[in-house]
Amino acid sequence: MIGEQTRFDWYVAWTEPRSELRASFEIEEDGFEVFVPQVVSPDRRQGDEVTPLFPGYIFVRCPSERDAWPKFRSGCKIRGWVKFGEYIPNLPDSIVSELKERWNEINRDGGLWRRFTAGERVRVVSSSMDGLACVLEESKSPYANVRILMEFMGRKVQAQVPWKNLRGLDDQPPNLSRAPRRTRGKHRWVRGHKPMSPFQT
Repeated sequence: MIGEQTRFDWYVAWTEPRSELRASFEIEEDGFEVFVPQVVSPDRRQGDEVTPLFPGYIFVRCPSERDAWPKFRSGCKIRGWVKFGEYIPNLPDSIVSELKERWNEINRDGGLWRRFTAGERVRVVSSSMDGLACVLEESKSPYANVRILMEFMGRKVQAQVPWKNLRGLDDQPPNLSRAPRRTRGKHRWVRGHKPMSPFQT
């Protein structure tokens, strides 16, 4: 039974894929407090979207008495509690409060987006230019232009380009060179690649 002296803590529930909000509504209907941090995620092609900060997980505030915890009904979007063996770890209010403050800061700064720092080498990709450049000033927002230094027609020039037109060099997929051919077809070996007979010395 829940009384005035009952202690409450936060616990983490594991949800079905892309069902964080639906799962939180189900728990809130049972009278429990739920925290589902959502962040802005700027997208270069489709614009901004809101996504979960912790995909597949929600925070539920429950009393210390396990019997008073929410019951996950059949067909609900929650798979169970996050636990280690039979132990279900809890988070005190202070930890979740810090998490909420950090969550607010992330959204105030424009959400989760690729920040380019001063001195970083980037590739400029747009309809009017394509080449390597160096970031001169750290990005302040995904909606602001980034000041860069790039080579253009044999000269180094400064330019301001939209964040969406920059790619970090470390973000590029690795260039996997093809292994040299060892045969010319029909089991004919390229010179120098024919395997040595085990009887040769």
